[in-house]
Amino acid sequence: MKHKYILPAILILVLISTFFIHQLTWLKFTDLTFNENLSDTGQKVKLPVDENGFQNKTLIIKGNINYRFFYQKTVKIIPDDEIIEIIVNDNTVDLNGISKNNKKNWVSGFDIHLKQHLNTGNNSIIIKLQNNGGGFGLQILPSLFDIRYLILVLIRIIIIFYLISLILSLFKFNIYLKIMILASLFIQLIYLNNTDFTVRSHDIFGHIDYIVYIMKNFKLPAEKQCWQCYQPPLYYIISAFVYGFSTLFNAGKYYSFKILQLLSVIYSTGFIITGIFILKRTKLNSCFFYLAAGLICFWPGLIVHSSRIGNDSLYYLFYALGLYFLISWYNTKGFNLKFIYLSVLFAVLAFFVKVNALILFTVIFILLLIKFLKSKEKKAFFLRSIPIAAAVLLALLLKFSPSVMSKIYGDKNDLFIRNSTGLVQANMVDNFAVNYLYFDIESFLIHPYMNPWNNSTGRQWLWNYILKTSVFGEFSFESLPAKNIAMVISFLLIIMTAVFLAGFFINDNLVDSVSFNLPHLLNIILSLLAVIALRIRIPAACGSDFRYILPVIISFTLFLMLFINNLKTAVLRYFISGLCALFIIMSALFFLFAR
Repeated sequence: MKHKYILPAILILVLISTFFIHQLTWLKFTDLTFNENLSDTGQKVKLPVDENGFQNKTLIIKGNINYRFFYQKTVKIIPDDEIIEIIVNDNTVDLNGISKNNKKNWVSGFDIHLKQHLNTGNNSIIIKLQNNGGGFGLQILPSLFDIRYLILVLIRIIIIFYLISLILSLFKFNIYLKIMILASLFIQLIYLNNTDFTVRSHDIFGHIDYIVYIMKNFKLPAEKQCWQCYQPPLYYIISAFVYGFSTLFNAGKYYSFKILQLLSVIYSTGFIITGIFILKRTKLNSCFFYLAAGLICFWPGLIVHSSRIGNDSLYYLFYALGLYFLISWYNTKGFNLKFIYLSVLFAVLAFFVKVNALILFTVIFILLLIKFLKSKEKKAFFLRSIPIAAAVLLALLLKFSPSVMSKIYGDKNDLFIRNSTGLVQANMVDNFAVNYLYFDIESFLIHPYMNPWNNSTGRQWLWNYILKTSVFGEFSFESLPAKNIAMVISFLLIIMTAVFLAGFFINDNLVDSVSFNLPHLLNIILSLLAVIALRIRIPAACGSDFRYILPVIISFTLFLMLFINNLKTAVLRYFISGLCALFIIMSALFFLFAR
């Protein structure tokens, strides 16, 4: 028994040792100073440099690089605002192959090879930096183009994936599920590596302002302190702790923001694992179970949102956990206190991440009411439900009391979307019945992505917007292979949706399917009603974004598989199943080209 812990323990030690090896092989930058004049002594600084002032001036950062033959030789340089020149040992480093945009890319910077300029021992370095306004800064990081650092990263990934596989074994996940989960995680990490925190984001600096405010002030901001400060605080409290912890190690903004992005990937992977647990609670046979699991693992919309800094991914995780325990309770005879109380706990946690969890509150209430009406011991049932009602009521009061008081005193913002008066008029859409009833299949297939500002992409039509943003969000990916694959994915999604809808009319076992999976049906109906209600109340294109109800993909894939399984002809079952498998493959390929 003890022997099974030896290999994991050794691997953990190897994992830890890679960080020490990195420190051993990393270039040593010493005696750094900055000033406006090369001849002056200058002010002492350390990497990462992050200083205020000196607006619209050229600054000079100089110092020494200690180099040994086994050190890393390629580095990533991240400037704020723009690199003008780099001189090592009085030799100018050739920057002609680096675009001007990359020279001033303060998010991901550029990579440069220094081997030919370095000698063993101390080397002088001078970096000329243009500050175009605000503060200025410089970060020098390890680069994946350096073979030493790349090997260390690959070792870490292999060990971490192996350890995750062992953890999944504890939950009795077989090899097929492990491969799907780890493959999904790998794709998410590739997408994370290729995606800066400012790219394909939603109100990114509003989220960052919220996080930084909590980190610096150890209290919650006022509702109007920042664009996102009206949001429930749980995600931002956790992120402020993580962000603050990263600053203790002098990580710099690049690493600190990447860590927050990685945190979102962890939340998304947790959602995937929980989604598979939910599928295990269903009556899907083996083939369709794995197909449904694959759809959840590789659903493109989930991966698109997996590396964003924002509260969505944590909300998805808590919502899925609440749904899992609710389904466990609903399909268990009697009143299982553990399951229903855990469901309410995670629903409340989801609510303190994002108010969209009101959907889950409603699903819980309806199922409680149904079970109450069926119960023979109504008094006992009622008494056991009191703590549930109290927890939900307390959560609602804590969140909405300040907003209600503001409305009483004349605040014109929506009760749920507290920055609604700041929405841009150009984002508004028509609010007629046709916008909710019509589906423009031509624009859906012709345009690979949804543009919330462009009518030609179908933004006026609710169902176009919901379906397209379910796979790609409100974003675009400019590479030609990604665009072509996106069109294939859109076509497959229409077929899958058509089968899903047809299943409610041609399924011979519809009553049994709905009865056992009533929580899923309610989850779908109430989620869609919530989006429709929001769009009617605030007719902005962005209000129809599928990201607000993304956990519904679990319920969608379940019913889709149930309906495919009940198709009368085997040929049709295999054909539709093959299209679903193709959807999974196309999604995985898409993120290899997503730029």
